[in-house]
Amino acid sequence: MKAGSKFWPASLGLGLALCLYFPALGRPGPRAWDLQLTLQTTGRYQVIDRGVTYNGDLAFTLIWEGTMEEDQEDFRLIQRETRLLDWKATETSSLPELSIILTTANFPAGPSFNYLYVLHEKNVIHIAFSLEGFTVPVHPSAEKVELDLPRTAKSGFRSSSINYDAHVIKGSNLVELPADLIEANSVERNFAWSYRHRLWLETQDQDISLLNDHQVTAKVFIRPSAGLAQRQAERPRISFPQTQLSLEGILTSARGSQGGSQEARRRGS
Repeated sequence: MKAGSKFWPASLGLGLALCLYFPALGRPGPRAWDLQLTLQTTGRYQVIDRGVTYNGDLAFTLIWEGTMEEDQEDFRLIQRETRLLDWKATETSSLPELSIILTTANFPAGPSFNYLYVLHEKNVIHIAFSLEGFTVPVHPSAEKVELDLPRTAKSGFRSSSINYDAHVIKGSNLVELPADLIEANSVERNFAWSYRHRLWLETQDQDISLLNDHQVTAKVFIRPSAGLAQRQAERPRISFPQTQLSLEGILTSARGSQGGSQEARRRGS
């Protein structure tokens, strides 16, 4: 063999060819699960501003559907759809000139997810979310106060100076489940909590108070997803316009390459 020349074993050439021909061989893709989060909320609030009382009621169901794919130690969420159902709201005022009852059509856009993510920590799956709220009263008023809507514990989200978790008076807003439950099975879990908080705000003229009271049920449904496997199967295959690859051709080429290398070594010796 001449100095500086390289000899590639036929088995190595065969392995490289097989990797080109079967790019996913031995490399499983990320696992995926279908995720549905259904959030049902009923609540009421009361704003007292300069002697005027505003009372409000609200109810809604918010559904998030999509896929959660493994992304290293956590999950990547792919949203399929979000639906707001049964959104109802009313508000009254103690002022005679504002005695008209406001209804859902008078309120801002309905509640929506401010954020939603899924974490995997110490063999536990944490689902964290927060909803986008709105200001009250909806009636014309000099001052407006942000109305906090449901959010989970340990979400790291803060609205003004309110610690939401500290005012959960019943149940728990910690939404989590053991990671091994979802390995190969469908899982459904319900979480429920009640929240109540009175907030006092100081203004130049007078204090304003907001009483916020709501009850939440969060239903989590997770199942292994067939969608990811289908998407991977639908990916275009690698084509080689100048070369027709077949397993028989690869083996024939590998045998020929090996025989030629042996002949070269005999001549060199």
